[in-house]
Amino acid sequence: MADLAQLPFGMGALMLLSNRRQWQALRDDPGLIPGAVEEMLPAPGTGGGGIPRYARTDLQISGARVRAGDLVPLDNSAANHDAKAFPDPDRFDVTRPAALHLTFGRGPHYCIGAPLARIELQAVFSQLISRFPGMRLAVPAGQLTLDTGSLTRGLAWPGFR
Repeated sequence: MADLAQLPFGMGALMLLSNRRQWQALRDDPGLIPGAVEEMLPAPGTGGGGIPRYARTDLQISGARVRAGDLVPLDNSAANHDAKAFPDPDRFDVTRPAALHLTFGRGPHYCIGAPLARIELQAVFSQLISRFPGMRLAVPAGQLTLDTGSLTRGLAWPGFR
């Protein structure tokens, strides 16, 4: 069984429950949920160290030499929070117009399951917010930790392993 803490649901729920105004905005206007899901997907700190890719040719990146065949871990979370591409990238705002994030990759490496993931997250959050409008974190957010032992990272939830 998949570890539920590794799914974007855990980090999205934490982002919403840590910011009551954002939770309230979705409660007041469920039409914001698709954009909120896009805002949740490039969650900061969840890059997990990078998606493994191998260089095809020798190249230089910011003065660092990369040889053909070298492993190059791509950290989508860092790319999704580049201030040159995303204004105020670390601010969580469910009303922000959707940006072209790289959470699901791009081009031939685009995740074939991306549309399903979006549908699932929209369904989960629309039901969660409508059924539990007063939901709150059981502990302060600072007491929660990330599981750094996986590629996708997520909340470390004892009992799901």
